[in-house]
Amino acid sequence: MKRLFRQGKAHRWLSACLIAALLSIGLLPTTAQDNTPLPPVGFALYRSEKFSLPYPNFWEVTERGIDTYFGARSTPVCAEAGMIAQALGNVGNRTFEDLLNEYTRTFIRVELAPERVAIRRTGMSASFVAPCTDGTPRQYRVTFFIVYGQAYRISQFAPQAAFSAWADVFGQIVNEFSPTTLTGSANGSPIVLPSEAPLALIAHIFGGNVYVGALYDLPGKPITQGATSERGYQSPVLSPDGSLIAFVDPNQRTLWLARVSDGAMQPAASDVAVEYPPAWRSDGKLLAYIAQNGDKLQLRAVQLPDLSLRDLGETLATSAECAAPSADPSDRLYWAETGVEGNAELMAWADDALYYSLSCGIGVAQWREGKSTLLHAELRRTQLSPDGRTLLGILPAENLVRLNLRTGALERIELPQPAEQIAWRPDGSGFFFSTASLREQLTVSEGDPERGQALFGSFPPRLSVYNLALWEVDLRTSIVTLLFEGEGRAIGRIAPSPDGSGVLFSVVQSAQRLADAFVNNVPLGELRRESPVIQLYWRPLPPTDDAPAILVAVSGTASWGKLGSAPPPTPTSSPRRPGERPSPTPTRTLTPAPTFTLTPSLTASQRRTAPPTNTPRPTQSP
Repeated sequence: MKRLFRQGKAHRWLSACLIAALLSIGLLPTTAQDNTPLPPVGFALYRSEKFSLPYPNFWEVTERGIDTYFGARSTPVCAEAGMIAQALGNVGNRTFEDLLNEYTRTFIRVELAPERVAIRRTGMSASFVAPCTDGTPRQYRVTFFIVYGQAYRISQFAPQAAFSAWADVFGQIVNEFSPTTLTGSANGSPIVLPSEAPLALIAHIFGGNVYVGALYDLPGKPITQGATSERGYQSPVLSPDGSLIAFVDPNQRTLWLARVSDGAMQPAASDVAVEYPPAWRSDGKLLAYIAQNGDKLQLRAVQLPDLSLRDLGETLATSAECAAPSADPSDRLYWAETGVEGNAELMAWADDALYYSLSCGIGVAQWREGKSTLLHAELRRTQLSPDGRTLLGILPAENLVRLNLRTGALERIELPQPAEQIAWRPDGSGFFFSTASLREQLTVSEGDPERGQALFGSFPPRLSVYNLALWEVDLRTSIVTLLFEGEGRAIGRIAPSPDGSGVLFSVVQSAQRLADAFVNNVPLGELRRESPVIQLYWRPLPPTDDAPAILVAVSGTASWGKLGSAPPPTPTSSPRRPGERPSPTPTRTLTPAPTFTLTPSLTASQRRTAPPTNTPRPTQSP
């Protein structure tokens, strides 16, 4: 049984029916080894500033300052099962065995079992027996998670005679454990829960690993383990039904598939051209990707469910060296989030046609029935409209243009500022675009040249800081709305929610704080903490003065699953945050955009602005 969430009387009644059915076939414990009956186990979800995890819905939750106790009463009882969860903070280089030894030293006469159980690639469990306060033997299962440099401990226990009956329940709890990023982000920005959240899963990269979660509980659950921010996975894309996720391991040039429900993974293809994301066809039966053979790029597809490979033919693209490395760490971060020099590669289906970018994200072609046709040789950062009839892209001389795929007509769209990145509204009635205007350029000439060479790749490096903005354009009215303003290197990905209730977008920080730390000769650990990161923001729509953009995670490469793929949020038990239970966004009916005549330009009177957000300002230049 995966999970039972409670919400209202109807959900509790349904949970009771499901539990009764499972009890009848023996999938939940009914008695302990001494035949003591155990109550049916349904689950509620506990959510704090540090982590979330399910717990039996008949247990109480007691926050005790440094940890949280879950049990039938407010304090542990030797004759009853219980659980204690604690966020341990940064543990440096300590391993699971180090943390386990430190913990078991607090007990008397510990009998530690030799077996270790891996939990969802980020945790490890061990079992031991130790006497309870009344002298009776109590069995423990202790699990440590180490995620993104932070450690968490889940200690589960029961009388030794009853422990086996609780083992599956305890296992389910730790498998559903998830760290959160509610306490803060790099450089001290607050991370908060949205008041409303679409019921759709989000695939994203957190600390180099693939995660899947909902907007109200990011980062969610890990799919992969062992990556780092410097050597991470990329291009996670959820299947149309939300049951599978595809992603790329750029180090091994491998395309992977994983089940969202349990994280089970399987390699689907090798020799992948890692610059290109995989693309699901709308029926979920084909997953297209581009394979690299020498300097030739080949279109291929994984056919589901048997994972057989289909050769779709050669592309019009060739492998090429796209750009020289940049000494600015924020440039490298921006290019990792989008594409080299910000030119994201296009891979998108429209019915039986597949659209893809040419080399280095410049140029676009269409594949249909085994043949590729060049559509435009210079169009870049291209986005396919939801109805598959129009391409939106950027040309160096024209900036933003629209290419009609039926007629081939190319039309320029006037904007208040040149577009940097673009994304369609989910109903095609408009689009979003970001802008970046140079605010300051820094040359870091002070400091140790050898240390600077190791840190930046060249010395002295030249770093840039930009004024950033996110805008929305309604193509029916030609109204342009300012949604967000801040400072950094760039706005990377723009991902509107499938129900139109808001837009996720990533902000790539500048390296100005890193430069300040380097000039002041701070230790290596401090330098790493001042390195730029990717921050994920959520902007509710339609824009209002009392709902600015909020920071929801320190992660990137976000993409949405279908509406309904995420479960409804459940009540948090934390008495400290009683008002922070997000609710599902209201149901919206999205209609196709009507025909319109684009105005030559957008006047200032047609622009609406939103107040600035609390984006942190970079420090003064060195």
